[in-house]
Amino acid sequence: MRRIFQISVCVFTLTYASISAFGQALENEKTVFTESNEQGEVKVVESRGGLAHKLYLNGWVIAFTGDGTGRRATYPFVLAPASKKVLIHGLGSGAEIAAAILGRAQTVDVISNNKAIATATKFFSSSHRGVQTEPKTNVINSNGNWPDKGAYDIIIAGLTFAGAENDYKTVTLHSFERGAKLLSPKGVMALWLPLDKIPNATMRSITSAFFAVFPNVSAWYGDINPVNSWVLLMGSRENIVYDAKEISARLSTIVPNGYLAEGANTYSFLSFYISNSKKAQNAVKGISPFSESDIALLKTQVSKSDIVQSVENFMFWRIYRTPVTEIVASTKPIKEKLLSYFRGRGMIIEGRKTAVRGKVAKEIEWYDKAVIKAPEDDHLALSYLAVGLRYYKSGLLGNAAELIEKAKKIAPNQPRIRFYLGRTYEKMGNSTKAIAEFSALKKIAPGYRQGVIIKPKGGTPATSR
Repeated sequence: MRRIFQISVCVFTLTYASISAFGQALENEKTVFTESNEQGEVKVVESRGGLAHKLYLNGWVIAFTGDGTGRRATYPFVLAPASKKVLIHGLGSGAEIAAAILGRAQTVDVISNNKAIATATKFFSSSHRGVQTEPKTNVINSNGNWPDKGAYDIIIAGLTFAGAENDYKTVTLHSFERGAKLLSPKGVMALWLPLDKIPNATMRSITSAFFAVFPNVSAWYGDINPVNSWVLLMGSRENIVYDAKEISARLSTIVPNGYLAEGANTYSFLSFYISNSKKAQNAVKGISPFSESDIALLKTQVSKSDIVQSVENFMFWRIYRTPVTEIVASTKPIKEKLLSYFRGRGMIIEGRKTAVRGKVAKEIEWYDKAVIKAPEDDHLALSYLAVGLRYYKSGLLGNAAELIEKAKKIAPNQPRIRFYLGRTYEKMGNSTKAIAEFSALKKIAPGYRQGVIIKPKGGTPATSR
């Protein structure tokens, strides 16, 4: 998965000692911030040599550095018709604030459930371009409660990874009703649901509550993994018409190159569409909306693994079954290309599902089929990379290089692909190809990695600043 952090890079040098030491440094974890108050304990843990962070609230991870965080932050602002006045329910890494500012929000109000999180968020500044500290942002330390008035263009809500009791209070029928009153007439509420953290019956009940408040809903997948993924619900009183050209314009504004895998590819972005409200409402017909009285019942339910819950919810949403062309108002050529991407995305997901079962050859076969349908989809490149890295870690370097080369052919400007291809060639003893990959990486993303020095045989630096 692509990392959205961008850190300044040093001179590159190709030696086993330097790169091995660098690799070890990346994995070390240390606590860089902790604070306790009447609202609980907030902690930030740093890893990967300062490249990655995790934010804990009362022992639960509620935010982390990574492409998934950027995706969940960005999607609502690409899909919403307007985003001048924004309300975000919950302050985590600040990714949503960054996306709102990049989306040209005039004001951003944030409901925080712990005042120490505002300090902790600063550790994620480099991940989100530091825009969380913009003066447009107003943090409301109201212990999670909705404000009294609003007229917001967009409200972003959703469960954290913790799924704790107070967390579930934000996804009840009453909470959605309160939130809806704060929207402007054409405003939308964006709700993220973590498929691996919510029991299937509860997810259906939450979805039923959302539909009870918002008559127009579209559902979007949050990743291409059947495990540990999310679904986004976009709800409004008025029907939202999605247009490929408008979404492309928003993507170019909100998602600078390199921020997300699908940031420069409208077709890739739109192929995350799952369902419209009519089809989804039929799936929860007769199910009682989630209420605060249901929260206590969660403790009595039989505990299931994250993987089981994710797959159950994945099947409920029937991921990738409905072509996005049904909701996009575009020309015939665009609809045809979208449909091709949609079919390719289905094949990628089939490959990911096969990966869970450990059938590597079949997984690669699915990706090879997807190349025919969606040869420019960066997520296909990341799929090849994922398999390549499994070979890399197993010491099968020839197989790793072959698959990562396939990934490079699709997405030559993806920094993570060039980095690991260089590492693979270095381990294979092919210093010429390794130096070529790291040199390309420096040009593509000069801030991608810190402290890597590459030297050819003889000890003279291959590149210098």
